[in-house]
Amino acid sequence: MKKLFNGFYDVKDKLLEKIWNEENTLFVFDTNVLLNLYSYAEASRNDFFSLLENQKVIDRIWIPYHVGLEYQRRRLGIVRTEKKVFNDIEVYLESIRKSLKSDKINNLKLEQRLPHIKSETEKLHENILKEIDAYSELVEIENKKHPDVRSSDKIRKRIDKLFNLKVGEKPITQDYLDKLYADGKKRYDHKIPPGYMDRKEKENEDDYSYSDLIYKPMYGDLIIWNQIIDRANNEDIKSIIFITDDAKEDWRFSIDSNGKKLMGARAELREEICRKSNIDNFLILTSFEFMGKGKDILSVKIEETSITEIKESFDKKIKNRYDNLVNISELTEFTKDYNEIDSVSTLSRLLKNNKELLSFDKISKLTKDYNEMNSVSKLYELLKKNREFSYSTSKENIDSDSFDELSDYMKLKRYIEKNKD
Repeated sequence: MKKLFNGFYDVKDKLLEKIWNEENTLFVFDTNVLLNLYSYAEASRNDFFSLLENQKVIDRIWIPYHVGLEYQRRRLGIVRTEKKVFNDIEVYLESIRKSLKSDKINNLKLEQRLPHIKSETEKLHENILKEIDAYSELVEIENKKHPDVRSSDKIRKRIDKLFNLKVGEKPITQDYLDKLYADGKKRYDHKIPPGYMDRKEKENEDDYSYSDLIYKPMYGDLIIWNQIIDRANNEDIKSIIFITDDAKEDWRFSIDSNGKKLMGARAELREEICRKSNIDNFLILTSFEFMGKGKDILSVKIEETSITEIKESFDKKIKNRYDNLVNISELTEFTKDYNEIDSVSTLSRLLKNNKELLSFDKISKLTKDYNEMNSVSKLYELLKKNREFSYSTSKENIDSDSFDELSDYMKLKRYIEKNKD
């Protein structure tokens, strides 16, 4: 029975340790793993690199060509986002400085009313400013450790060195990609993993070109999957451990048991790659699982705090993903089309954050993110098709207090109806 349904059998710890140590095991890394390195503390990032550089691992690491391409295309955006955090901190600190210099405390005339309190207040202000300056210096030290869009990127240099001659081949022809896209549409229609979960987010993204080939963002995961299968056909490979921080259901099986539990690779993925190649085992691990197993199996010196930080980062990103979704059960009564759900969520979030409901032309100026632009555009067309909605309620009619209470699209719907032009 196991031979017929091998995709449903996960690898147990004892076998995993054996597989990990075998020379014909390949460690394959996803784009998000490389990009997430930019968001880790320096110590955690160094611990991750130390595992990759371990002599028992370094000769068995590899990335598909498409992972390399996605990393290079998205790197600067990630660097910019991480750099913005430091700027936001400084803006926050400056707001505190300004508040201490405001006239509010002077208007209380403490010098005449409470002279002792006046002097203590001045001491308090001095102490706060000293603490802010010390904190600001600490932030600046950390800021200098992170790459800038114009500066030399030490993280990329390290990745370049690690994966030199360890990148897969690029697609042979455009015809190869076009056939993959056609096959991908059929797979996504029937929810055959991987990649179908990206349809609702990326199907309206523009195609892009590189090295005379046209790429469709929606099929990125499927391209990576096919390149992994191609690599698995090498006779020297018997097991593949795929490290990805993508926790969507089209890569990993999850189960609700006292909370959502992330399990192993989808059975369909295991079955497909073993059927189409020479390998016997296919596993999926997150970055923190990879580090934890590496520490235990290879006795690599990795601080537990590094594993904890990377796990917390992973958990936070998963939580943020679900927090951005609206109430699906209510929403589907209106949209009927699951692909529109993220669009509704995006616009609802944009409007809540800006506390005003505007026409599409003005809404489009609220976002610099192209993916959000596509989402807003899609919802705008959706609203136009459903005539019971007014999609251009004026700002003057908005009660900001009640608008803050909007938590999902059905509330947004009722609010729009209530405030029709």
